[in-house]
Amino acid sequence: MDSTVHYDSGKQIKKVMVGIDIDAGELLIAKELGVDAVIAHHPIGKGLSYLDDVMHLQADVLAQYGVPINVAESLMKIRISEVSRGVNPANHFKSPMAAQNLKMSFINVHTPADNGVATFLKNLIEKKKPEYVSEIIELLENVPEYKDAKKYGLGPTLFAGNKENRAGKIAVTEITGGTEGSPEIYEKMANAGVGTIIAMHQSEKHREA
Repeated sequence: MDSTVHYDSGKQIKKVMVGIDIDAGELLIAKELGVDAVIAHHPIGKGLSYLDDVMHLQADVLAQYGVPINVAESLMKIRISEVSRGVNPANHFKSPMAAQNLKMSFINVHTPADNGVATFLKNLIEKKKPEYVSEIIELLENVPEYKDAKKYGLGPTLFAGNKENRAGKIAVTEITGGTEGSPEIYEKMANAGVGTIIAMHQSEKHREA
């Protein structure tokens, strides 16, 4: 629900621009470059309106790591309600309307792309079986995309703990499922035996939890 076609110009697509966050400014650049279609990652328009709908899948991911499904669902419902209220007042259709005025085909692909990342990381961890936190970081830094991000100071970052610690049971969470989940879930994950979390979203509130 958070991925959709926002505008279809009906024109043949020969040149595409892809970006993480696309706003009117990026669409104008695309027009200047002779681009026929733009693909964004983060939800906009109707996709942003339904961001909270995809967050339910986080409960299933947590259950895979031993968190009781009823506990995960209960905590996620509270967080989902927060996110729904948070995105409600946003100017959702600013970018889609800009694309329409520019006659520029415009789509965004959010959760399907995040699902691919989550699957890749889960398979990588299961294959390499890192023992220490430092080994996880090293493993991630050797992934081409993360290696490139590190050049800009945006590579894998340790938000809590010590890289010399043993990793223990590793959980790949908050990579997919909309945005970060409930900060209260970490205690439940620890109770389920999780020692290290690989996540995409970590606010200060979640880090402190």
